[in-house]
Amino acid sequence: MRKIITILCLFFILPTSQATHLMGGEITWQCIKSGSNAGYYVFNVKVYRDCEGIPISTSMSLQTHNVPNLTSIPLNYIGAFDISPVCDTINGANPQFTCNGPNNGFAGSGQGAVEEHIYRSDTIRIVGTPDANGWHFTWSSCCRNSSIVNGLADAGFTLRAVMYSYTDSLGVTYPNNNDCYDSSPKFYEKPRTILEVNNGYDPLAFSNGFTYSHNAFDEEQDSLSYTWGQPLSNNGYDFMNPNSTALPFSSPYSYTMPINGIVMDNQTGRTYYPANTIGDYVTCTKVSAYRCGQLVSEIYREIEIVLVPPTCNLGDTTNGNIGADTLCNVRPLVQPPFFYPATPSPFRWDTMVHCGDTVRFEFEANDYDYYPNGSRQDLKFEVSGGQFLNYNTNPPSPCQNPPCATFNELSTGATPPFITSGGYGVGYFEWITSCNHVINNCSGLKPSLYTFVIKVQDDFCPAPAIENQSTVISIYVLPPCSDLKINASATQATCGQNDGSISVAPSNGFPPYNAYYFDMNGMPVNPNNLSYGSYQIRVTDSSGCESIDTVLVPGFANTITNSNVTIPVSCYGDSNGSIDLTTAGGYAPYTYS
Repeated sequence: MRKIITILCLFFILPTSQATHLMGGEITWQCIKSGSNAGYYVFNVKVYRDCEGIPISTSMSLQTHNVPNLTSIPLNYIGAFDISPVCDTINGANPQFTCNGPNNGFAGSGQGAVEEHIYRSDTIRIVGTPDANGWHFTWSSCCRNSSIVNGLADAGFTLRAVMYSYTDSLGVTYPNNNDCYDSSPKFYEKPRTILEVNNGYDPLAFSNGFTYSHNAFDEEQDSLSYTWGQPLSNNGYDFMNPNSTALPFSSPYSYTMPINGIVMDNQTGRTYYPANTIGDYVTCTKVSAYRCGQLVSEIYREIEIVLVPPTCNLGDTTNGNIGADTLCNVRPLVQPPFFYPATPSPFRWDTMVHCGDTVRFEFEANDYDYYPNGSRQDLKFEVSGGQFLNYNTNPPSPCQNPPCATFNELSTGATPPFITSGGYGVGYFEWITSCNHVINNCSGLKPSLYTFVIKVQDDFCPAPAIENQSTVISIYVLPPCSDLKINASATQATCGQNDGSISVAPSNGFPPYNAYYFDMNGMPVNPNNLSYGSYQIRVTDSSGCESIDTVLVPGFANTITNSNVTIPVSCYGDSNGSIDLTTAGGYAPYTYS
């Protein structure tokens, strides 16, 4: 049976120390575009804390830089949320990580007890327009934990984000009239768990590393780009040189190589690393948003990647339960949702569709690991992404850009998060795309990239198994195929010869293009050896669009010239006369009449 388990996650490990151990965070903002507060901003700050450290302050402000007449933005404390991994402590003997109460100092139960703290501003109008250096927003504090192995241990901590102006095709610059015009991208995937080194090693798997994504989404359909950012200390911030307080990494690590072998896809944010060395690793990811090629915002997300030793489930070996004290968690295999036969990589995590197409697939999850009492693990299905129906509300609310993608348990229709038992479950994904999902705020229609995360994890303590190939699902929505042009031209053929040709210059599609040539009976022909006549051309692009056209190869005649000599007959009625005809040009043999 095909096994599919998908989970995307980020993770933390926390040392025991009597200090605030800041694990990461980000700054984002929303532009309110309707209602009585239209034109106002709301800023959001998220900070991740080690629950074994001291409590975090609930009274904080966002600092502004290069914003005239504004130095800070007050923040309201929304609350603390325990995002430690949830697992089964009944069927297995391993303990669960927990913070044991919100913002409770030194109360964490061990490595992996993590809190998310959320701060939010009131609605605020910012007067003016950013100059070329942008408006910068920062939040600083101290300190990082002392167990970081790639540098930065016990150092200060600064989160940052930058807002830029935008000039449209008519020359109007935004923000305009002191109204906001753009929301920043938003991260939809939470850092919420730790990872065992080698990720539940499976000798039959193609690779035993780990893949994840921060899963950013921009409600205005601005194009996003992922790159590595430099973590900063809290020793002051210079907006003219933001990296002046960048923290040094320990060799052989750097901010672009914060963990051994890590690789990031700049378009999707899909990030892979071998996950084979124990330790805490600081990473900083920058997401840049572009509108019609202009940079409009930069947001930074800092997190710690943490790899811990494998932990087996020590159980009861009595009553013949032999081997129950050595039950370790081995991750399941994964089957990507999209299949492209007869290609070098037929199974893929991404696909391309045209607006109006429907995307459907099933996620089947099988986990064959057992607990000491002989029972199989439960599976929890969750989803994240700005284009998903918002399952965090009851009833679910629309996404940013309907129609929305949906996901539910196949047999019961349960919506996420849902739990299936017996180590098995199937989820069903469906998204009916429309041309609302294509970028149309620039010159012409442009494709848009959407990312989805479907997370399925078991409940093994303390670190649920994570499949290494679980990754962001990327769907490119393209404009209609009617825009694909062939732009064919022909060179004439000499009558009776195959010296004509056809060439094409496709446009308005997505390269590379493939062209196919046929005669009017449907038989393939060589476009460089054609005789006079009509031919059919079929052109396809990389998105699957096809355009068909008929082209005439013109012909011209090679002039025939005759010189003749007439010999008279002897008299009327005789037949002893003749005509001698010398023919030049044309193509022999000749026929006379």
